[in-house]
Amino acid sequence: REAEGIDEATRLMQYCADRGYDVKYIFFDNENYHTGNNYNRDDDGDGEAWTAASYGASFAAYAAAVKTVYPNAKLIANWKANPGTGNFNSSMTDMFAQAGDVIDYMDLHYYWEWDTASWDLWKSQKPMTKKGSSSTFRENVAQANTIFANLGYPNIRTAVLEWNIGPGPWQTDNDHTHFKTALMQTEMHLQFLQAGLDIGMLYTLESPLTDFLTTKHIIHNGEATATALWMWLFSKAGGNTVVQSSSNKAGVYIVALKGSSGELLIYLLNKTNNDETVVLNMSGYSLSDVSEAWRFHDGGNGLGTLQTIGLWESAGTLRTTLRANTLNMIGLAYPADETPGIPVVDIEIVNPIPAGMI
Repeated sequence: REAEGIDEATRLMQYCADRGYDVKYIFFDNENYHTGNNYNRDDDGDGEAWTAASYGASFAAYAAAVKTVYPNAKLIANWKANPGTGNFNSSMTDMFAQAGDVIDYMDLHYYWEWDTASWDLWKSQKPMTKKGSSSTFRENVAQANTIFANLGYPNIRTAVLEWNIGPGPWQTDNDHTHFKTALMQTEMHLQFLQAGLDIGMLYTLESPLTDFLTTKHIIHNGEATATALWMWLFSKAGGNTVVQSSSNKAGVYIVALKGSSGELLIYLLNKTNNDETVVLNMSGYSLSDVSEAWRFHDGGNGLGTLQTIGLWESAGTLRTTLRANTLNMIGLAYPADETPGIPVVDIEIVNPIPAGMI
């Protein structure tokens, strides 16, 4: 029925085009490689399997069809997130032989420490690493991009359309809080930015399947969680470019982004149990250039909150104090509100999906 499927996909794209939607990205199915799903089922026992090669062949067929409607859309493939291990290289070789010329992004999914995630384990990892590996998420993404280039497809870049901390003991830890979940997420986000990741998406926006105590999503029952607060801080860097930055303190991590007009945003995570005074060694910026500075911290109730922080200048360098277990943002050389306020995040379901479509 592949011909019918391709025809349906084409008509869907045309439906979008007829209604004025400028589709820029098209994702070709999700985690199709899992054993037992509708692709990898072998109900008649004759050895059928959904392989990287067969996925690539179908990808190419569908790509040719949807490109007739949206020729400039970027196309996203999906495969297992194990660069450098298992059969990742051979799978990419097989897939690219079929569809390498039409794939723009390879979507890899990352969940930190699936089944074993906890606050104490996160605190012990400096920096946090992929489960069963000494590789950071930054290194893993960079390795995937290198593999694609070495196979002759430097145009294919990594995307991460699902990432989050995994399930684990934190879900039954009475001392765990929403803030702890959110702070753990910020280190993954920092690493993805450091890697120059083009597209990333925390999974998921909201899930009705989790209770309030164990949610790790952005919204819970229409209310924004602590995760939304750190996302608000990073939203200020939209459109800027990651620039070289480094920290010489274990447990303190940094990413800096610069805008076309010289504006600079610096994000500093302190996952240690100690307050740390940091010296920002950079040229061209002084105390008068500080536009705003924020700290994301526990707030005393475990729900997370934001507060403004101060900087000072000494010996020609900017300095500030990073409280233990906080994410900090310093914005320089751009207009900012004279009296910045903690954001109010409004959540509203505009067009609910009819039950019959789910």
